Amino acid sequence: LDCATVRAPDSDVVSPDVAELQALSGYDVGEVPFVMQAVCYYETTLDVGTLEVALRKTLGKYPMLAGRLDLQTPGYASKGVRLTNDGVPLRVVRDDNQRFE
Repeated sequence: LDCATVRAPDSDVVSPDVAELQALSGYDVGEVPFVMQAVCYYETTLDVGTLEVALRKTLGKYPMLAGRLDLQTPGYASKGVRLTNDGVPLRVVRDDNQRFE
């Protein structure tokens, strides 16, 4: 089992108290909390290093994905994503005995 927290490059982790707020629309606020979890299976060995680099580059372009949702602050205009760069978890589980048939 490999575990890593992948963050946007060239950005520091910022405390939620001071992190910039990316506001959400009323539609977005009404649809959350929404957590997207994905499990991908590969028959051949995955190059985890390449995946981690690609994820890091993606987070650099979409910093909201590395932030944290803030719905606690009172007021409609205060709902959004704090650009904290806390990152996203990347977990890789290997099972060399698993066979695809």
